[in-house]
Amino acid sequence: MKQYCNRFTMKQLFYVCFLLMTPAFIHAQHKATGKPKKATASKPIEHTTPKQVPGTEGQKTHDEAKVNSLLPSFQFVTPAKIFLTEKDIPKNQSVIFALFNPTCDHCIIAAKDVISKMDSLRNTAIFFVTFTSNFNDLGAFITNTNAGQFPNFHVCAAEQQFILNHFMPNYIMPQIMIYNKQHKLKKIFYEKIEKDQLIGLLNKL
Repeated sequence: MKQYCNRFTMKQLFYVCFLLMTPAFIHAQHKATGKPKKATASKPIEHTTPKQVPGTEGQKTHDEAKVNSLLPSFQFVTPAKIFLTEKDIPKNQSVIFALFNPTCDHCIIAAKDVISKMDSLRNTAIFFVTFTSNFNDLGAFITNTNAGQFPNFHVCAAEQQFILNHFMPNYIMPQIMIYNKQHKLKKIFYEKIEKDQLIGLLNKL
């Protein structure tokens, strides 16, 4: 009887040791004791497709809004009814075109984000452009963002056909296009702008 009990105990011990060595048991123990799991690296999610206005999904990009396209000739009008063209841009300055709606919260935030970095944007001509149908709202937008304090920050309106020809069609605003000093399109931001990324990009252009 004693020999049988000893054999049975040895089997039990062997079985217990086996369980203790299994990955499932080790994982359960870590979970029970609160021991943190080893962190695993994950790839950041890249959003390559901007949000489109509902009902316009699938429309193709036109050539004028593609990377490396040239800054177009333009004529914008400010709330003071002053007309601005590409000839008013000083030489060797990068350019920002921002398609916006003056009553859009995202657009107001984007403008304030740009303005917060104006010390680094002194050599950049900035044009926040909207449809002429929004002309009467430009004054309030300038007041809300303090854009009028900066001579290189222009809040203005453009004819509908210009906007349809030179911005990505039917994407949610704001749409911010960055041109280098040679006036070639290099980057487009949608809906929001990453301030530090903007400054870093302009410094490389």
